[in-house]
Amino acid sequence: MSVVPEELAALHEKIRVYRNTTVAHSRSELVRPAPIAYLDQAGRIRRVGDAVISQHLPGQIARQFAGLIGVVQNTVEEWADDIRARPEERYAEAEPHVIASWPTPAFEAQPARDFSADSRRRPGSVFTHYLSVEPVEE
Repeated sequence: MSVVPEELAALHEKIRVYRNTTVAHSRSELVRPAPIAYLDQAGRIRRVGDAVISQHLPGQIARQFAGLIGVVQNTVEEWADDIRARPEERYAEAEPHVIASWPTPAFEAQPARDFSADSRRRPGSVFTHYLSVEPVEE
C-alpha cells in the first residue's frame, strides 16, 4: 500500500528520480564536477583540486515537495496513532508490576569513527549511540 496519494504520485516519482540521479549519485547533467587549477605567481600549476556545481530543486518543486512531505507525515502519524492505541487499550487496566516487567532496551556507546550505516536490526539487538568527544575551545 502506497503512502503517497495518487494526485502526488508524479511529484513523488520526480523527487525520487532527482534524488537517485542528482543527490545520491553524480551521473546527472544537473551535477557537474570541474577541475580547479591552483597556480603560483608565475602561472604554473601548484595543485589541482575540484569543485562540484549542482542544480538544486527549483523553488516551485521544493514547495510542492514540502506539501508531499506533510501528506506522508500525516499518514504515518495516523498509522502510528493506531499502533500506539493497541497497547494503550490492552494494558489500560494493567497492574504496575506488569508494565515494570516489560523488557528494556540495551544501550551502548561507540566512537563515531566506528560508525557504519550498513546496519541491520536483529532480535534482541543493542541500540548503539556513536559519539565523538571534541575538546572545548575556551
